[in-house]
Amino acid sequence: CRSVALPLARDAWLHFNWMLRRPQRYLRGLLSALRLHGSLLQAPRAIRRFSQALRLAELARRDAVTHLHAHFASVPATVCHLAAGMLGIRYSLSAHAADIWTSRPFEPVIRGARVCLACTAEGRDYLLHEFPGAHVHLVRHWLADPLDPSARTSAPVSPRPPTSPIRIVSGGRFVAKKGFD
Repeated sequence: CRSVALPLARDAWLHFNWMLRRPQRYLRGLLSALRLHGSLLQAPRAIRRFSQALRLAELARRDAVTHLHAHFASVPATVCHLAAGMLGIRYSLSAHAADIWTSRPFEPVIRGARVCLACTAEGRDYLLHEFPGAHVHLVRHWLADPLDPSARTSAPVSPRPPTSPIRIVSGGRFVAKKGFD
């Protein structure tokens, strides 16, 4: 299947390298991706997500990233969940209307997140109902710390010099509405 062959061919060295250096983490990530997607019919999608997660895990490993955050509870959160599992680190995610109502998030992805941020009370309530015990919090679209949802503000705060360097990486489609100048 072409959808599987392209990521595997493009990332063959990365797959081979992780299989040699981190075989347990590699196999755990692959099995987790296959389990999330459920059926053999979904195997091409699972392998594509696993390849994306492997690339993310490798970049995060190189940069000594200690926490991942996915801004959507659909594909980005699935990739984040798999990468964090391979690295043995925590992750958080944001859930928006399309994630919640049109593409049901995977239960292990929501439950595995250190925190899941919903932008509406309806979304939060639905996620808490569907995934009891998940760490779901309401954070409307304003400034917030994803690791401490109670520490939010409705207006920008004056910048403080950080005690240690902070690096924030943002990924998204290269379209005007995403704001990547």
